Amino acid sequence: MKNTILLVAIIALLIGGVSGYIIAEKDSKSEETVPMGMHRMPDGSLMSNNPGGSGMSGMDHSAMMVSSEREFVAGMIPHHQEAVDTANEVLARGGTNEQIIILAKEIIAAQETEIALLKEWHQEWYGEEYTSDGSYKPMMRNLSNLSGAELDRIFLEDMIPHHRGAIMMAQSVRPYIQHQEITDMADAIMETQSAEIDLMQDLLTKL
Repeated sequence: MKNTILLVAIIALLIGGVSGYIIAEKDSKSEETVPMGMHRMPDGSLMSNNPGGSGMSGMDHSAMMVSSEREFVAGMIPHHQEAVDTANEVLARGGTNEQIIILAKEIIAAQETEIALLKEWHQEWYGEEYTSDGSYKPMMRNLSNLSGAELDRIFLEDMIPHHRGAIMMAQSVRPYIQHQEITDMADAIMETQSAEIDLMQDLLTKL
């Protein structure tokens, strides 16, 4: 119950922060015709029906699919950690856009909380502490040589497909869910990260 209440609070906080301005845009997208062989993601973007094919930014979509609840838990931890680390680097290096700074802080707050919950559940449900097996492949580019508007741009360009990967994981775990907590977290990921994708796409057009 405590974990469920916490997840609901995360949804309310983040959706209130990023989604209000995109309602009209989502309504217009819903009227568009989806091309054959494609489907629309929760964020409104189009994606191939072949999950193993190339997608946005060359992401290997097959690598984001999970086939068990435990795989989702163990896979989402390093995926979230990469987002947190990248957002922290953007804050430390000083991007130029105030909205991106706010977004980075929201990503850190939400995903650090979810990482803590995932590690707690891994211990509780599977009887052992989570440890990385080293198989996670980074999706974000190195930001060390970037600053200012270029840093902002690369951060947004990479975080959009990174968020889409999390959404795909949240979708693919549905048939394997055994705990209500995972249903709640999958809902939270799909809702908040879809809204953040819309925000990031909008911010990219303004850089």
